[in-house]
Amino acid sequence: MQKKILSLVLSLVFALGVAGVAIAKKCKGKVTAVEGNTLVIDSAKCGEMKVEVKKAKEFEVGDEVTVKNGKVKKARKKIEGC
Repeated sequence: MQKKILSLVLSLVFALGVAGVAIAKKCKGKVTAVEGNTLVIDSAKCGEMKVEVKKAKEFEVGDEVTVKNGKVKKARKKIEGC
């Protein structure tokens, strides 16, 4: 009986751990299309995805973006100099 309970607890812990990693996935990619309030983003790591945003006017085709937990942020431009 104890072995069955231990097995069940360990399998639940494993399943929740895997689900947590999948939810917190962070992807970087380029905007390939802007359709209304939806951005189409192509990422080498995550593939092509569609994400709905409130202010799609801020994004243009070709922008580098980061998607984390369903929120899209523009990548910061690197400053060169000195």
